[in-house]
Amino acid sequence: MKRMIILTVAASFAFCGVAGAATKSKDEVLSGFTRTGQLESCLPLRDIDNSQILDDQTILFKTTGKETYLNELPGPCPELKVQGTFSYKTPVNRLCNTDSITVVDTALHQQLSACLLGKFEKLTAKEKAAN
Repeated sequence: MKRMIILTVAASFAFCGVAGAATKSKDEVLSGFTRTGQLESCLPLRDIDNSQILDDQTILFKTTGKETYLNELPGPCPELKVQGTFSYKTPVNRLCNTDSITVVDTALHQQLSACLLGKFEKLTAKEKAAN
């Protein structure tokens, strides 16, 4: 019998330990990274530390190993950015591009849109210019 793992990831977690990171625009957040083109189909659940919802189609995942992955959903996921919270269910110990996320309205305790994930692209942080 397969074990079903249910985890909820909230975008309100401080991403990279920076207060107020959730208020930055997608372009502002992504300007701190370089896209590597290295795609992963799955991330092990034990490695996912937190996530940051950038818009209705884009989520950053930060791992416990301090790596950052960009997930661009195949299409917009209604209410994702506004609600700021999603959940997922997976029968394995990985979150994959074949899995879907469900937008959660925590105030009403309701599940809203269900949307497929895309592949996870590894990002590298740009070095900050010295003053």
